[in-house]
Amino acid sequence: MGFRSKPSPCRPRPLGGRERFAPPGGESRDSLLRRAGIWLATLPATPARMLVLADATVIRALAIAALGGDGAMMARLDIAPLTRTVLTRHATWRLATSSAPLP
Repeated sequence: MGFRSKPSPCRPRPLGGRERFAPPGGESRDSLLRRAGIWLATLPATPARMLVLADATVIRALAIAALGGDGAMMARLDIAPLTRTVLTRHATWRLATSSAPLP
């Protein structure tokens, strides 16, 4: 006779589909990531350097888009506020530095 546990109504369950959830008047993770990828794709090859000042969530989306990730990665990459993240472009985008202290 085996023991089977029934799911408890009090036990938290994983929330699926967070990537597509958008708060009222807000934007889903997938939408933000798609918008970041489009922006990266439209940047000209020159100038060689560009400074972007943005919220850590936007920088995280740019880094994930540069790596070809999906909306689920938004919860797995931490970008600290008030830090420096460096993306480089050769044939494709690369994440060179993430969450480095400001000089």
